[in-house]
Amino acid sequence: MIQSPYAARAGGVRHYYGPYAMFSGLWNSRQLLRQFVQRDIDSRYRGSWAGLFWSVLNPLTMLAVYTFAFGYLMQSNRALITRAAMAQTAFNIFAGLIVFNLFADAVNRAPSLFTANANYVKKVVFPLDMLCWMAVGSAFFTAMMSLAALAVFYLVAEGPLPVTFALAPLILLPFAFIAAGVVLFLSSLGVYLRDVSQTVGNFISLLIFLSPVFYTETLLPLRIRPYFRLNPLVFPITELRKTALAGQWPDWGGLALYSLAAALIAWAGFVCFQKMRKGFADVL
Repeated sequence: MIQSPYAARAGGVRHYYGPYAMFSGLWNSRQLLRQFVQRDIDSRYRGSWAGLFWSVLNPLTMLAVYTFAFGYLMQSNRALITRAAMAQTAFNIFAGLIVFNLFADAVNRAPSLFTANANYVKKVVFPLDMLCWMAVGSAFFTAMMSLAALAVFYLVAEGPLPVTFALAPLILLPFAFIAAGVVLFLSSLGVYLRDVSQTVGNFISLLIFLSPVFYTETLLPLRIRPYFRLNPLVFPITELRKTALAGQWPDWGGLALYSLAAALIAWAGFVCFQKMRKGFADVL
């Protein structure tokens, strides 16, 4: 019998790491994933008076602070700033925060995912990667709640939503797979290197200023824009603003290429996870 080049054996259990193994495993465990995401969301807000509203209140608080700072205080002619300009600045910042927070919420949890759930690591038949997809799923849910809040405030301030607003989740979905690839890798590495959590926290703090959350790409010099676009947050932030706020259709060709790159990054993270999981039980 010929062994698949995408299979590895550890502890008597064969771990497959081909792209089909990742997507089929995700599909076959979809009910388990749904339960995990629901339980994670419930546990996060259980006992609080606001409940799920915190998933909207937190980005709104950041929105108010950053809008006042970047949309008013840091402008040279504050007396000329109109209410419409302030609203547009707020919407643009909020759209950028939706993308950034999706990534930050999932990645910040990555280093301790397996160490905090060591009881699952020792279960041979448990699909351990579902913990990573759970973190991304919870962050994606929060992003959808924030997107709904954006829709409500746009209706109040500007009027009817653009037709293209309905395509906003389609922009965020491939980005969620990029986040999943990063989470799969960092959660596996965090089992062996406990310093990963400190490094990730500093990186996330830096990333918000390296991404066009508080500004647009047009403010950057032309010579650095090609390098700036290597940041995986740039495309979804730009496209989300186009579709949700400007009423423009997304760049379908760019979205297709971005989705392909997202699938490859998710698979790369899955391969790293499958290779490193062999020693999880020994370390934990």
